[in-house]
Amino acid sequence: MVRYLAAPLSPREISQLLDLRHGKSQSDPAGFKRFIMLGLVEERPGGFAITELGRQRLDAELRAESANRGRPPLFGR
Repeated sequence: MVRYLAAPLSPREISQLLDLRHGKSQSDPAGFKRFIMLGLVEERPGGFAITELGRQRLDAELRAESANRGRPPLFGR
């Protein structure tokens, strides 16, 4: 399996990718190390940018989140 697809992302990480995609600056660039290793973000002269793979992963995460809204929780039934 491709690493950028297999590695789980936390809600915070998804939010960070979404912020980066919308051009919001990040106060902690050290947090991008994992994203860079996964191929989701790349460092450029002007800062960091989300890669095409990062966009695909973010879109997939957002679609999954949207599809899961309104479903009962898996635990605590």
